Amino acid sequence: MQQPAMEDPAAEVAIVMAHLRALEGQLEEEYRARRALAARLAPLEHERDALAARLGAAEAALAAMEHSRIWRATAPVRWLLGKLRRAR
Repeated sequence: MQQPAMEDPAAEVAIVMAHLRALEGQLEEEYRARRALAARLAPLEHERDALAARLGAAEAALAAMEHSRIWRATAPVRWLLGKLRRAR
């Protein structure tokens, strides 16, 4: 439903300008909120990346250990210990 045209173009322009100023204020508020969130997010992203690097290093160390000769050589002992623990 369309509103009837205003009789005073200056009044219509003033209403539109007031609306635009209100929208500009809302946009500025949203921009500040987004910047604040980005500032809070940056350290969390850094921490995530550091934890991912530590996880990768731990996985590589575990893989190296599991493929070592001593790990393969002690497999029967670990198997036997597992059987003994389950038997209790």
